[in-house]
Amino acid sequence: MRALRFLGTASLLLVAMLVVTAPASAHRVSYARGVHGSFKPASGPPFTSVGGDVTSNNKSCRRNLTVYLWQSQVGSDVKIGSTRTNSKGKWHIDQPIGFPSGTYYVTVAKRILVKNQFHHHICPGLKTTSFSF
Repeated sequence: MRALRFLGTASLLLVAMLVVTAPASAHRVSYARGVHGSFKPASGPPFTSVGGDVTSNNKSCRRNLTVYLWQSQVGSDVKIGSTRTNSKGKWHIDQPIGFPSGTYYVTVAKRILVKNQFHHHICPGLKTTSFSF
């Protein structure tokens, strides 16, 4: 009888230890956002400015982001420039001598807002569709 009581107590302690030491799983949140880019002619070719906006319902996913402008090339694409978004997600890159004709796209890196054992909140990385002139 005493052995059964000991076995029952040991089983309860083992279950309690498993519950206490079970790893906490973090919930994951990925905030939706979009990016837009287009050329803005000053008075026609050459195009001297490209701009757009990053959109999201979460302001941290649209403000103060680095935006990269790329020109598609055979082989490796060429980074033409970069800038940061303003508080509303607007951005622009100026090129006083004009951008060369070609196909371009814009990228924005993933941003991690919160990452710990309980939370994993991110703004996913983005890439526009290509645009040409």
